[in-house]
Amino acid sequence: MVAKVASLELFKNDSLLFKPGSDFSYTSYGYVLLSAAIESAAGEDFPTAMRELVFAPLGLFNTYEERVGMDAQHQATFYDYQGRPEDGNVIEAPFVDHSSKWAGGGFLSTAEDLVRFASAHLHEGFLHAETLKMMFTVNSRRSIIDGYGLGWMLARDLRFRKACFHFGATFGGTALLVIYPKQKVCIALLANLGHARFPFSQIMGIVNPFLAAAE
Repeated sequence: MVAKVASLELFKNDSLLFKPGSDFSYTSYGYVLLSAAIESAAGEDFPTAMRELVFAPLGLFNTYEERVGMDAQHQATFYDYQGRPEDGNVIEAPFVDHSSKWAGGGFLSTAEDLVRFASAHLHEGFLHAETLKMMFTVNSRRSIIDGYGLGWMLARDLRFRKACFHFGATFGGTALLVIYPKQKVCIALLANLGHARFPFSQIMGIVNPFLAAAE
């Protein structure tokens, strides 16, 4: 089980930034710990647990962990900036082995699958109502955004509509997933460019037509 053994070795001796429960700092290693807990509860490795408990039930048939040497059908070519992003020099991204932190960003997916995943958070069924409430309740205050719930950042847009979102970037890819719970709208944006910029005005230009149709 990768998450419980080799992955934890990378940071198990690191000092704490603060007393647990007293502050908040985002880290992918937090999700590595979560994946270790999932492995213990499920009695199987994390990718298998995700396939059986999440991907298959939700019909996410184009979502899977990225492995060294894998030959994924229809996979996009990944790119990244060479030097400063503002210089505009783009090269093919080198492969990075994310198997030590699959839970923190080691899965490949599609926009359609991400929207299916997000839609499971719009109503009770796949998740219990109590779980959804915990996930979308601010536990840690942050500047700019309302705060962080359980796995979701919480904020308000310019029209004060509640949005639950998360984003991530790595070598060769950038992703943004947004849920508007009241309007029951989910938006996924993906780029096969590492650390691609999604300007707020462009994001809202994509999101607003869907919100207008829902209101």
